[in-house]
Amino acid sequence: MTSQEYSKLMNYALRLLSKRSYTKQGLTEKLEKRAHKTKIQNKGVIIEILERLTELKYINDLDFCERFFEERCRLRPRGKYLLSQELRKKGIPKETLEEFWGSERGRAFDENPLAQKLVVARLNRLDAELSTYEKREKLYRFLASRGFSVGTIRDVLDKTLNPY
Repeated sequence: MTSQEYSKLMNYALRLLSKRSYTKQGLTEKLEKRAHKTKIQNKGVIIEILERLTELKYINDLDFCERFFEERCRLRPRGKYLLSQELRKKGIPKETLEEFWGSERGRAFDENPLAQKLVVARLNRLDAELSTYEKREKLYRFLASRGFSVGTIRDVLDKTLNPY
């Protein structure tokens, strides 16, 4: 490995991280593409860069989970199942996800208020001529497609459609 290869890829990684956060897997893929493009054959350079960035706390999958979780709940609410799937797709290892859901923030996550907010917004857009059963069916499918658990869906729909 030459120091020139290391500095080229390290500068590239730092430029990427200055724009947004990446998972370790996501950054690895970006660095591998850049190494291939610039004809850097030594894979040890990428490993060394990732270790250094982890040591400097520029990449941390658990922090990535936290930020992703907060942003997703604020902008596009999803249930625990779908959030986990999205994070797995981004390259978060299963162990890190388990650690996140076991953390204080993960254990405090309550799907009900998010689902309730979505139901109220969606209910206003449903056809007023639909029966309660049809509304319930549509809302059930809607919440299920957003990754909410069956228990959460039932609780929210019972409170919203049968308030007494």
